[in-house]
Amino acid sequence: MTKEQRQAIKSLDGFANTKYGAFTAKEGQTILSLIEEQQEEINDLKEIKEIADMEVTELIKIKEVNKLKSDNWILQVKNERKDKIIYKMAEFMNKTGTGRKLLSCMFRQNDECNENGCTYCIKQYFEDKVNSSEQN
Repeated sequence: MTKEQRQAIKSLDGFANTKYGAFTAKEGQTILSLIEEQQEEINDLKEIKEIADMEVTELIKIKEVNKLKSDNWILQVKNERKDKIIYKMAEFMNKTGTGRKLLSCMFRQNDECNENGCTYCIKQYFEDKVNSSEQN
């Protein structure tokens, strides 16, 4: 605030506190220019606030997307782990002969069966069971 603006405010304050106070047109113009400057500052601050609000909204969206990606990754890791467990169970059943007795190796024609023993067949058998139960 300039010296002229402070003087105009002091004069206006004196005018407001007396019954017959007076201030010059120049002081009135100074007060008006001060009000206009403050209004411009307010408008600038409003624009800054709008930009900040948009940035915050964008950051919230990014955070939500990252959370979804993180959740999907966690699910993917869990599914991979379950697949490994299922494979190990099928492998165990194959080694102990439980699976062959259970299935009588229905998939003998399959190349996978010939390469991996009955592990693939056992796993396929249970996958088919799950798929058929989901359809019903």
